[in-house]
Amino acid sequence: MVKELIGSEGISVTQGDVHKRQRKVMNPLFTFANVKEMLPIFVQASHHLKDIWIKQIGNKKEERITITDLIPKITLDIIGLAGFNYEFNSTTSDSELSRAYHALVGQNISPLYIILFGLFPFLRNIPSSFTNKYWDSIKTVNNISEKLITEHKNATIRGNNFLSLIVNTNEKLPVDEQLTHNELHSQVDMKQIVPL
Repeated sequence: MVKELIGSEGISVTQGDVHKRQRKVMNPLFTFANVKEMLPIFVQASHHLKDIWIKQIGNKKEERITITDLIPKITLDIIGLAGFNYEFNSTTSDSELSRAYHALVGQNISPLYIILFGLFPFLRNIPSSFTNKYWDSIKTVNNISEKLITEHKNATIRGNNFLSLIVNTNEKLPVDEQLTHNELHSQVDMKQIVPL
């Protein structure tokens, strides 16, 4: 049912032989060496977050600051850099992809609503402010992730981000074991973390 809800062929929703083939491509990406290469991104993000908090506190001698707005933004920045070498800069600006991401994951959706959408998928296509915003955000995520995949496939020099590693690993496999373009797209698809 999850696969139908999010329209994805990613590793988190596939089963059987398809899941095994996808896992064969994905497992090598999470070696200690690869994760270690991404560590500076996490350190840099934590320093950036600390700097923002210090600036918020300033000379006010405040005992409390609100962190709930910043944590999702810094998390998105880390996902962008470590995952795709994409600069969201969501703590300093408001990019199109950042807005789409927050529209998808920032919704406080009732579990009953999710169950109804699962049982009656046609409900997702009934125009409303919620569904229109949802599908516009999905379209934005799809367009930008497609662009990122194409750029990484055509790049002569690739970095150590997740997308570069998966493209490199996929290209080294025999053709019959490689992920299809749609499967590759699904592995980097943010719809997989969207609750609807």
